[in-house]
Amino acid sequence: LEVAHSIASAVEFMHAKGIVNRDIKCGNIGFDFHGEVRLFDLGLARILPVASNQAEIGGFKMSRVGTNLYMAPEVRARELYGLAVDVYSFGVVLWEILSLSTPTSKMTKLRDEIQRPDSTRTDDWLPICSCWPRQLQELVRGCTSYNPQDRPSMAEVRSCLYQLSLETGVKQRMINVPTRKRRSTIRFDLTLLEDPVLRSSYNSDTSILLDEHDDL
Repeated sequence: LEVAHSIASAVEFMHAKGIVNRDIKCGNIGFDFHGEVRLFDLGLARILPVASNQAEIGGFKMSRVGTNLYMAPEVRARELYGLAVDVYSFGVVLWEILSLSTPTSKMTKLRDEIQRPDSTRTDDWLPICSCWPRQLQELVRGCTSYNPQDRPSMAEVRSCLYQLSLETGVKQRMINVPTRKRRSTIRFDLTLLEDPVLRSSYNSDTSILLDEHDDL
C-alpha cells in the first residue's frame, strides 16, 4: 500500500501540472538508495494545453505510444485520450503489486477481444482476488475500466490508497514525520544545443502534445 500510494502521488503531481505520462509500468518504477519509490523515464510524457475543451471532446489527438501490457484501450484503438490513460496503466501496476503476478496472458486475451468488431467487452479482465480489501478490489476495477469516463482521477486514487494505509496502520508511523523538501534531480544537458545540427532541429514546443517523431 505504501509503495502504491507513493506511485500514485507522483502521477497525481504530474497530472496537476497538466502532464500525461503515457508509459507507466513496473519497468519505469524503481527505488533509490534510501528505499524511496521513484518514477522515471519520462520520454513519452507530454504537456497538455492549459485551456482546452478536453471535457467536451473526450481527449486529445496523440500518437499510439506506450507499452502494450499497460496501454489503455483508447490508446490502442487510436482514439482521442487524456490523463485517464495513466490511471489505466496505474491500475495494471496496482494489480501486479497486489497479485505478485504479471498480466501478460490476460492482456493478450484482452487485446484479441478488443480487435474483434463483435466483441462484448468487460472491465473485469484481470482476476481480482476476494482476499483483497473490498476498496482495493473496486479500485483496481475502476482504474482498469474500459470507459475512461468511469475511471477515478489520480487524486481520488491516491486519497483512497492513503485512507487504506491509515486503516491498516501502514501510514500511522508517518503521520508526525515532517515533510521534506527535495531539490529537483532533473537536469538538462544544454551543451547538446551547441551542435548546429541539433540546434536547427530543436523545437521548443515538442513537449506539447505531438511531435513528428512520436511513433519512432
